[in-house]
Amino acid sequence: MKRIGFLLLSIGFFAASCSSDDSNSNASGTSTNFLPLTAGNYWVYDVESETLGNGRDSLYIANDTVIGVSAYKKLKTRFLPNGFFSGAMNNNSLRIAGDELIVSGEVTVPFSQDFPVSIPISEFTIFKENAAANAMLDQVTGTMSQTFQNYPLDFDYTLTTTAKDNLATYSINGHNYTNVKKVETALKLEISTRIQGIPLPITVLQEQNVLTSTQYYAEGIGVVHVTSNFKYQLDPLLGSQLPIPQSATEHQEEVLDDYNAE
Repeated sequence: MKRIGFLLLSIGFFAASCSSDDSNSNASGTSTNFLPLTAGNYWVYDVESETLGNGRDSLYIANDTVIGVSAYKKLKTRFLPNGFFSGAMNNNSLRIAGDELIVSGEVTVPFSQDFPVSIPISEFTIFKENAAANAMLDQVTGTMSQTFQNYPLDFDYTLTTTAKDNLATYSINGHNYTNVKKVETALKLEISTRIQGIPLPITVLQEQNVLTSTQYYAEGIGVVHVTSNFKYQLDPLLGSQLPIPQSATEHQEEVLDDYNAE
């Protein structure tokens, strides 16, 4: 297995549309400042993975772009990202709508080095400043098909973002932050395929949570810490038919080291 370069969210997260819309804004009508999207802003993260080793990601605001009738900011990384959050934001488009952060693009789940699974997302809410704790921010479900080494695979997925705790203060890596909000991103998958000689589709990955990631947003700065857990287990008998690792588990930490946020 290679990188957890997604999810939120990187799961490149199929022909799907999400439930977010521009009508969701905070009561005062002001814009959230939990991920400032000014040109020239950047965030540098130290990345630690249990099995993949350490790395360093530099995420930055690259340019303006328009999708449909909405203006977005395009985010990119200087090099191939190591971390989930930087990977999820890389080459995706982000905009502020009232107290929400909305992303369009795709998220990628790396089942193996040669087999990343990419999920298109559109108008998907990844953060809402005034959300109550444990409130669902957004959810998208769908099905995508992908062929890998002549195996036709069908993926049923559910991608969910949920508001978590509001923290008056939060400390990580010797830095102290105030007014921090937690968001959890989770991906559930089921995978089926067709094998020669068997007339019906067979399930090689029973429905299970394959990704749980928590992002910590600090007001006026952006995401200061991300913890991500990626795991899956194929069916021990049927999954062995596929040229994919039968199981994987990975824990990852992304910690903000340097930034410019205006």
